[in-house]
Amino acid sequence: MFPLLRQIPVAYLLSACVGSSSLGEASPRFDKDVAPLLEMRCLSCHNEVEKKGELDLSQKDSVIGNVIASGSPDDSKLFHAISGPEPEMPKTGKQLTPEQASIVRDWIAAGAEWPSGRVAESSSTIPSAILHPLKPGRIDAPISNP
Repeated sequence: MFPLLRQIPVAYLLSACVGSSSLGEASPRFDKDVAPLLEMRCLSCHNEVEKKGELDLSQKDSVIGNVIASGSPDDSKLFHAISGPEPEMPKTGKQLTPEQASIVRDWIAAGAEWPSGRVAESSSTIPSAILHPLKPGRIDAPISNP
């Protein structure tokens, strides 16, 4: 019925369907997955104006090839700084979770695609309610109802 299919090894067909990553998983994208992490955890100190450690993480040209080796998380200074049992960055505030560090690792491994002209913005421009949503519970404030 399908003579061509008999000539193609089953393993080849499966590898074409599944690929090298886990089934259903896509590589992290800069805008959706990586930029929000940089904006919330890194850019308050490493931005175009402040540049602590002479490092600006807001622009592609200052990151790729400097602290990120596209395709190689193991050779990327940024990944080493944010991961491991005792990450050295960020020095203040919350560390990235292992899951968040994995997103950065996977993005770097996939080639660290950063859209041309895209500038990451400091979280100070993101409304506080988004960064620190209220947790359900009791509010200790007087409530008045006129």
